[in-house]
Amino acid sequence: MVNQNLQLFCFSLALLQLSIARIGGIIRNLRKKSLKFFADLGNLAMLWGMFNVVLFLVVSNELRSFPLFTASIYLLAGGFVLNFIFGYYENSVPKSIIESLKNIISVVLGITGVFSDIMSYIRLWAVGLAGAALAETINIMAGPMLGNFLIFFGLILLTFGHGLNIILNTLSVLVHGVRLNILEFSGHAGLTWSGSSYKPFTEIGKH
Repeated sequence: MVNQNLQLFCFSLALLQLSIARIGGIIRNLRKKSLKFFADLGNLAMLWGMFNVVLFLVVSNELRSFPLFTASIYLLAGGFVLNFIFGYYENSVPKSIIESLKNIISVVLGITGVFSDIMSYIRLWAVGLAGAALAETINIMAGPMLGNFLIFFGLILLTFGHGLNIILNTLSVLVHGVRLNILEFSGHAGLTWSGSSYKPFTEIGKH
C-alpha cells in the first residue's frame, strides 16, 4: 500500500507539472490569438486521459485497483484529433493537417510520448526504493558487529554507509529533478534548448 501511494504521488506530480506546462502554452497562444492553442488543449486532454491509463496499468494491484474510465478514452481520442488538426498550425488549418499527414508517424507516436512522459516520474519513487534497499543492506552488514568486540567497525560502517547513502539519494533527486524539468516539462511547455558549437581551437579575430 505504501509503494502504491508513492507511485500515485509521483504520477500525480507528473500530471500537475505537465498540465501547468500545457496551460502555459494555451495562455500564450490565446494571447497571440492563434488557433494553435487547440493543440495544447488536445495535449492537455491526452495528459489527463493517459493519467488514468497509467493508474489502471501500473498502479493498480490486488489491494486497490483503479478503473479505466470511458471518459479517459474520449479524452485521448479528442486530444489526438485536436493535436492532429492544429499541431502544425501556422495561420492555415488545411496546411496544418497536411503537415500532420506528412509527419503522421510522429503524430501517432505522440500518444506513447505522453505515456512515457508521465511514466518518467516513477524514477523519483525508484530512487527512494533504491535508497531504502541500500540502507537495509548496510544495517544487515553492520548488525552482527554491534554485539561484540567489532562494535567500533560496525559504528564506522553505519556512519559511512548511511552518510554516503543520504548524499547519493540527495544528488539523485536533484539530478532526476533537473532531468524531468529539462526534458518532460520543457517539451510540454514548448521550450527548446540551443547553444553555440564548441570550437576550442577557433581563432577569434579582432574587429
